[in-house]
Amino acid sequence: MASGFRSTCPATGATLWEGAATDAAGVAAALEKARAAFANWSIVPLAERVALVRAYAAELERDQEGLACAIAQETGKPLWEGRQEVASMIAKVEVSIRAQEERAGTRAQALAFGQAVLRHRPHGVMAVLGPYNFGAGGHARAGARLWPGGAAPPSAWRDGGTRPL
Repeated sequence: MASGFRSTCPATGATLWEGAATDAAGVAAALEKARAAFANWSIVPLAERVALVRAYAAELERDQEGLACAIAQETGKPLWEGRQEVASMIAKVEVSIRAQEERAGTRAQALAFGQAVLRHRPHGVMAVLGPYNFGAGGHARAGARLWPGGAAPPSAWRDGGTRPL
């Protein structure tokens, strides 16, 4: 592919997936989609965001072995390590929900000359750049941390969501 990406299995050289590349205008369009999604996502009640993140974990659980195999094929990791990466992605969801409960929300404290108030709110679109050797897990863990707090879900990961990792 002249203007695209190809992932090959390091063990066999077989093509695992191919995806189109984009230019600056395509990146700008993807960011604009994410910004548009953020406006609605940031007002979704916390309970609904948590339910959606748990549904994401359920999808990971449903295809654990397939995801582990894909990770192993794409990275050259042994299958047991691919399984660990998927298990880590799933486990991070509940850890992130608990962390959001502990650290977010609004807190107020009376002071001698007024009040100190701490508020958490969604701030907007962000990017997750992860290392090659822990790509799927890094993105999944970042999403599990950010989505409950109101960060916009990704409009595009890697090639626009047409591949599983």
